[in-house]
Amino acid sequence: MRTPQRRVPADFQLHIAERWLDRGAESRDPFAKFFCYFAGVNALYHLWSKADDIRGRTPGRPGNETMQIGHLFCGGCGERL
Repeated sequence: MRTPQRRVPADFQLHIAERWLDRGAESRDPFAKFFCYFAGVNALYHLWSKADDIRGRTPGRPGNETMQIGHLFCGGCGERL
């Protein structure tokens, strides 16, 4: 595990995800492993939501999660899920 010297929020969030994923890899308990992996993925999802403006505060961007996920899958092709 790296020692954090974080100044950028994205680096901080990536460090959190990395720590959860490391703890999951070290765990022998299946539930603890699941919990740690879930928390790590959730930390990455939180970072993605901030980076991709999931709430739609940027003009011209889809304003809800379903539209954002559709945008990611089809690359803005306009197809609905």
